[in-house]
Amino acid sequence: MLAHNQGKLLNAAKLAAALGDGKTVARYLDLLVDLLNVGLLAQI
Repeated sequence: MLAHNQGKLLNAAKLAAALGDGKTVARYLDLLVDLLNVGLLAQI
């Protein structure tokens, strides 16, 4: 699901809705950021 949004801004709420659990999605995104596989932009 995450790879489908390659090069685009990611709406984590939509991803969580599609996968079912927001906490799990947030933890996996944090893990990918920590492993330097994904970069996050600052929220405005």
